[in-house]
Amino acid sequence: MKRLTEGWLWFDNSDKELKEKVIEACKRYYTKFNQVPNTCYVNVKTLPEPMHFDGIRVEGWKHILIHHFFVGRLTR
Repeated sequence: MKRLTEGWLWFDNSDKELKEKVIEACKRYYTKFNQVPNTCYVNVKTLPEPMHFDGIRVEGWKHILIHHFFVGRLTR
């Protein structure tokens, strides 16, 4: 399985739903890098099973701290 090797780390400990947090992180990524991200990693305890929405794959990864979102573009 491929993993992001470069990306942008976003922190959000608000009370928003996970999906809202991912969307916000992706919007900020786009604003900063002028590229649409397609992958976001979160702490595996936050999301034990991968999910997809709006063209973004969201996956749990044990190396990501809780409330952190590792956003980027995974090219296949």
